[in-house]
Amino acid sequence: KFDKVRIAVKVPAQFANKCYGTLKGYGIQREEWASNGDLMAVVEIFGGLQGEFYDKLNKMTGGDVETKVV
Repeated sequence: KFDKVRIAVKVPAQFANKCYGTLKGYGIQREEWASNGDLMAVVEIFGGLQGEFYDKLNKMTGGDVETKVV
């Protein structure tokens, strides 16, 4: 629960601006904007927040987000 987890996130361009503030709130370690407007970011959060984190992103993007624990 208290171990930190790094999660790579890819947000499609049409949701990137909406999700950026949320991702920043969780703590972006690295971010990169693709030429098509997609946002790729790595966030580091406590393991216990993973469920909440995924729920928020899925709600904001209608499930159109890619995540991967790195």
